[in-house]
Amino acid sequence: MSNPTPKLDARHGRRLGEHPATAAVVIVGAATAISILAPDLVTGSAHEHLPLAALTVWPWAAAAVGYVLMAGRHDYSRDLVLAVSFVWVLVAILAVGVPTLVTGTDPTHVPLAALIAPPFGAVITGFLCIAHARAPSTRESRTSHG
Repeated sequence: MSNPTPKLDARHGRRLGEHPATAAVVIVGAATAISILAPDLVTGSAHEHLPLAALTVWPWAAAAVGYVLMAGRHDYSRDLVLAVSFVWVLVAILAVGVPTLVTGTDPTHVPLAALIAPPFGAVITGFLCIAHARAPSTRESRTSHG
């Protein structure tokens, strides 16, 4: 005799794709991937490596997580989670995959995409969260339409 798994309704829980913590996990995962996989700044005649992306991505990721968690208090939305997740997966792909800028006779390798993509990701996340917070709540629209 099997015991069926009880279904959760809207009062008792949300699906994983609608919870703002899902977007926060994707943001942190993207920042971790950038920290580990993005190319280093290589400079000087001794070709010293500095993991510049790993040093700079975390403040931007923290700001994006803050935006998502603040917007998530308003109302839960699969659209917000999907949009933010898409943005940060794209940020990680760009930061890791775009070639570095090479300059000078002692070639200096500058990972421009790894420096530029996270701030843009945080700004786009902020705009998405503001749009989500300003949108009418699904609960309000259900009660006003009868």
